[in-house]
Amino acid sequence: MMYPRLPGIADAAILRELQGMNASHDFIFAFGHRARCERRGEMRPKMPMRRWLVVALLICIAATSLGCRSMMIFMARRISEPAATSPPVDIAVERDIVFAETPDGPLALDVYTLVDRPAAPLPVIVFVHGGGWFAGNKNQIQLGRGFELTRRGYAVVAVSYRLTDVAVFPAQIHDVKASIRWIRANASRRGFDASRIGVWGSSAGGHLVALMGVTNGSAELEGDVGGAALAGQSSDVQAVVDFFGPTQFVPEADHYDATGWMVERLIGGTLAERRDVAVRASPATYVSASAAPILIVHGDEDEVVDLYQSTSFHALLVAAGADSTLRIVKGGGHGRGGEFSDRSLLAVVGEFFDRTLAPGRSVVNSSRLGYP
Repeated sequence: MMYPRLPGIADAAILRELQGMNASHDFIFAFGHRARCERRGEMRPKMPMRRWLVVALLICIAATSLGCRSMMIFMARRISEPAATSPPVDIAVERDIVFAETPDGPLALDVYTLVDRPAAPLPVIVFVHGGGWFAGNKNQIQLGRGFELTRRGYAVVAVSYRLTDVAVFPAQIHDVKASIRWIRANASRRGFDASRIGVWGSSAGGHLVALMGVTNGSAELEGDVGGAALAGQSSDVQAVVDFFGPTQFVPEADHYDATGWMVERLIGGTLAERRDVAVRASPATYVSASAAPILIVHGDEDEVVDLYQSTSFHALLVAAGADSTLRIVKGGGHGRGGEFSDRSLLAVVGEFFDRTLAPGRSVVNSSRLGYP
């Protein structure tokens, strides 16, 4: 499938959404908080900021004054796209495995397992990175040390997807669903348990995994990425962890967030022009009792994605009879502060996947997976 290309949108706030890189969260928080307070007519408190981030802000302002969109994109990607580093010695990684070819280039993933892995097939946790859909890479898994979930008996797979400089929605959901089909197509050869696949993402990645969890079996968002090699495989997932992902792109009164320009890049135009695409891209549109079990984690001081995006999504899921758990991080911003600043949430994520992907648990729509 060919996707329309979106002309670049120059915006002075282009560095506001650099999720995934912990070092950038103070910058995101301060910049987003300023915009929100000015909108509300409130006084804004001074925010702590590392000296190099002040320099980045000055460069951003200078670049904006010069109309230099390329400089802003470059700065964003330098911050949100870490280089690959070696995991601990007990964890093996196979990097840059191409799982699909697209008209815009190949899509790759990394597979983490224990060096001394169990003989039995491993359940799989798929990590989807953030970055406002315009930046970020699969190496973000290193920042929260998500690969340590291998020590709980999982294979951990970090995936890539097309960013909005080359393709607009639904390319992103098509790509991540193709990664699930690749896992199932290669389950026997790689020792994966194809009946137990969970997904975890933050911010833009949180949006995509939430959308996956509520569209199991939906032909509308399946796509044909990967072609015949992946055709016939299911992209259903059995569990979802959504860290502060936007879930409703048609804004409601009194619920402002700082992601509007990023959403425009995602959907290929303004909400007025592309409202139908915004609705189609919103996880809230597809809520039903058949949604995969989901853990939603969101900071109560998030100044990039409004907490309401998660509280309203959770309420819809519960009302529909789905299995949804909401964890609000006190003092937490957009991936910073509160529990986000220590490692306790990794254990929470692991315990959720242990519960939802445990052997013997009924599989969502298992008939589509080819299992009894």
